[in-house]
Amino acid sequence: MRYFRKLMLAFLWFLAVPVSHAQEFMPVDEIETGMRGRGWSVFTGTEIAGFDVEILGVMRNALGPKQDMILARLTGDPVDRAGVIAGMSGSPVYIDGRLIGAVSYRIGSFTHEAIAGITPIQDMLKLEGISRRAHAGSATDLLEGLVAQVEGKGAGQADPPGIGWPARKAAGGAGAMEPIRTPLVFSGFSPEVFESIAPFFEGRGFHPVLGGGGGEDAGAPGQEALVGGAPVAGQLVRGDIGIAASGTVTYRDGDHLFAFGHPFLGMGSVEIPMATARVLHTLPSSLGSFKITAPGEVVGTFLEDRLTAIYGEVGPIPAMIPVELTLRTAVGTRTFAYEIFKNPVWTPTLLFLTLGNGMVGTIDYSSAGTLEMNLRIRFDRYPDLVIENVYTSLGRGLPLPFLASLDVARMFSFLYGNLFEQPVVEKLEFTVDTGEETKFALVTSLRVPSVEVEPGEEIPVEVFLTPYRGEPTRQVVMMKVPEDTPPGPMILVAGSHRSLATLEGGLLGFRLNNARSLQQILRILGEERRNDHLYLKLFRKVSGTVVQSEVLTDLPPSVLSVLDSKQVSRRRTKLSIASVEGASVPTDWILLGGQRVDLKVK
Repeated sequence: MRYFRKLMLAFLWFLAVPVSHAQEFMPVDEIETGMRGRGWSVFTGTEIAGFDVEILGVMRNALGPKQDMILARLTGDPVDRAGVIAGMSGSPVYIDGRLIGAVSYRIGSFTHEAIAGITPIQDMLKLEGISRRAHAGSATDLLEGLVAQVEGKGAGQADPPGIGWPARKAAGGAGAMEPIRTPLVFSGFSPEVFESIAPFFEGRGFHPVLGGGGGEDAGAPGQEALVGGAPVAGQLVRGDIGIAASGTVTYRDGDHLFAFGHPFLGMGSVEIPMATARVLHTLPSSLGSFKITAPGEVVGTFLEDRLTAIYGEVGPIPAMIPVELTLRTAVGTRTFAYEIFKNPVWTPTLLFLTLGNGMVGTIDYSSAGTLEMNLRIRFDRYPDLVIENVYTSLGRGLPLPFLASLDVARMFSFLYGNLFEQPVVEKLEFTVDTGEETKFALVTSLRVPSVEVEPGEEIPVEVFLTPYRGEPTRQVVMMKVPEDTPPGPMILVAGSHRSLATLEGGLLGFRLNNARSLQQILRILGEERRNDHLYLKLFRKVSGTVVQSEVLTDLPPSVLSVLDSKQVSRRRTKLSIASVEGASVPTDWILLGGQRVDLKVK
């Protein structure tokens, strides 16, 4: 019965749209001012409705060399009262039964007429069979833009160079032609998180909408209903937490599908799950009308995301990264399961956002003072990567849940954006235990018996910690000066791992950037660096370097001469100081800051 209903629905849609398998297209050169046609889109439910189109002219080279745009006036219900609607992107337009292109651009937000730009169909069809090449954007820039937005610094509203979705606004201020915004529905998000991140996505051409559950909408039709004028969704995240963008199908030929008429993420070759969709409601607004949609069944893959359209194929479904977030709180345990689409640029950012949001959504988040995190990443042919850490609220900067999710996202950025191979992540398991107590301490003092030491000598180091609203406490750690230490100055440092990382000048980043294999990256990322450990290190001046992620010190002049050659110098980082001895001690607090003492080796 269900199959029969789907079949009848597809047949009715087929009758609603003047399209046949032997589709004819009208090239731009045949289009003249004053021509009238008909456009098709869904404004509520699953029924494709028509609207009238009057051609105002052709804007030559509007999107670039030989990238024309057709300018048109849209009339009829509901565009007369709602204007050009976010979610209409891709709506096909026909003149005399011939497809001319997709409604994809609009002028401003306060215009009295629905004036739209139409991307010519011949420019959209070029995406089929295009050489697959991914966008060379930076995951770090995108991630840090969203971090600044969550932190409340207002960054992220402007698009960093080379990242994501090009705004493509012509000169002319409020009268500029710009791509129709793409509704981006956030499901399972807390209102406070949504409000903080909305400007970030608005700056990338989206219209953020806070929606309901992130699961499949039972009311959405099957893949056979994906014809010209039907809604279609690209799912970035799906499951208990969901993020999905929606637009309109322009043209389908067999399993080949073209939509939007402008970019989605602007990432070139992609693998984004393609889903059917249902329009829940079209909301008119003078600030910009938009469709509220719900994604349905995933039925294929969007493969190209470029200037004139997005192109996908109905059939095989892309593998996503499964995420399991488990929260253990005073009121019980909650688990969220969802999947994130694979992309070196966007995956770390979406991981940061969804993990942080999942923790904010806990019933007792506001009382959490500490978070103890356990991360396990399971690979298909590498050992599991396990990382543990603990975080506390300091009352400023990023909210506590996002402190933990940021470390995971930055690590994943190195891991998933490496130059050697794309790891197959079978599952990412993130477990968090919350506590109400705020536990941090400052490293306030560092003492040694004498500033003059000898090679091989063991030094009793006194470190004084001052806990938050607590009494100072003392830690005594024995440090040994290496036997082969030459005479000269030496520095003793005690503090948190972050303070030592600052002193080392980003040595961890240098090592990751100089790694020569994914296996090396996994080994470096797996080295223990916990916020509740006290770290002590002895540093001295060296003639050293980082080569292929390995730290080499006390190199003879002949070796340094070879490393300074043009063939090698580009692949190494010089070191002026290096750690020659280290120790770590677990404490009851998250540590902040550090102290140093200058020593002299006799």
